[in-house]
Amino acid sequence: MIIGRKLKFLLLPRQCELSKKLLWLKFAYKVTHMYTGPGDPVFIHKYYSKHEFLVNRLKGNSENI
Repeated sequence: MIIGRKLKFLLLPRQCELSKKLLWLKFAYKVTHMYTGPGDPVFIHKYYSKHEFLVNRLKGNSENI
């Protein structure tokens, strides 16, 4: 389940989930996923470049974004 999406400025290097490019000192989307089960909930943060995120949202390929 997706908890939230936020546009952030990245000071530390991260990798884009879609294009596998290095995101560093730029704006990128941080998407937070939460998985629940019998134990504690697990939070996973994925980063997407601003351009790739918007193109995939417009194409309709946003089931995991």
